Amino acid sequence: MLEINNVSKIYGEGHSQVVALQGVSLKVTQGDFIAIMGPSGSGKSTLLNIIGCLDNLSEGQVVFDGQRIDILNENELVSVRRGRIAYIFQQFH
Repeated sequence: MLEINNVSKIYGEGHSQVVALQGVSLKVTQGDFIAIMGPSGSGKSTLLNIIGCLDNLSEGQVVFDGQRIDILNENELVSVRRGRIAYIFQQFH
């Protein structure tokens, strides 16, 4: 259902680069229940934004139901977000 292969996200350029994710891989199959946990600044929100088609990755691949979403254009991403992805927040500020 969801496969993340060697995903990295780097913000900024040159000396001001910040590595938010580096080499993250994950496979979630139908019926799996997962929790993404970690300390502040560990890349949780960045990972969720990439999975949710809200942010682009720097390296790697994201495959959702057999379709690579990391190579889709903006209109295709809108369609995926609108019809296939939802978030449930325990608390939202």
